[in-house]
Amino acid sequence: GFELGLQLKRFVEAHPRAQGVILGGHGLITWADDQRACYRTTIAAINRAIRWLDEKQAARAAFGGRTVTAMKPA
Repeated sequence: GFELGLQLKRFVEAHPRAQGVILGGHGLITWADDQRACYRTTIAAINRAIRWLDEKQAARAAFGGRTVTAMKPA
């Protein structure tokens, strides 16, 4: 926890225009001047991720695609 906080501090200092960060295993963190703006930033980031996944899915399977064939229902 503490080390992650220090890493986030360094990230924000290095990227002062950033509005958020996605951390593998920790999720999405956004910030703004007030909670309404922060909420809008969160929704925008989620929608951007959805568009990215949709584009990847249209071109090829996201995350490398299916690795095994599903069993028949029987």
